[in-house]
Amino acid sequence: ATLIATVMNATTTSSSISSDGDKNSGEKVLSTLPSSPQLTFEKYVTMQGKRVPVEIRYSSQSGLRPFFLTVAKRIKTSYPDVVVTKRIL
Repeated sequence: ATLIATVMNATTTSSSISSDGDKNSGEKVLSTLPSSPQLTFEKYVTMQGKRVPVEIRYSSQSGLRPFFLTVAKRIKTSYPDVVVTKRIL
């Protein structure tokens, strides 16, 4: 399996009027966006393996679940390449 990200090439048609008043229509201007190589499944798995695991531990009786959700969200916002897991004691 291969994950593919495609960037569409933008093609625009421009028309210009010369000093004679003649309209030059159909003149095509191609503008392309730079593209990167396709992301293969092996590369995706490698990138997932390089993520930093973060474990948050708390007891079930303490009622800290809302705090876990807040902390997990803030960690993911600051460091998007981490995997946050929880362990309820």
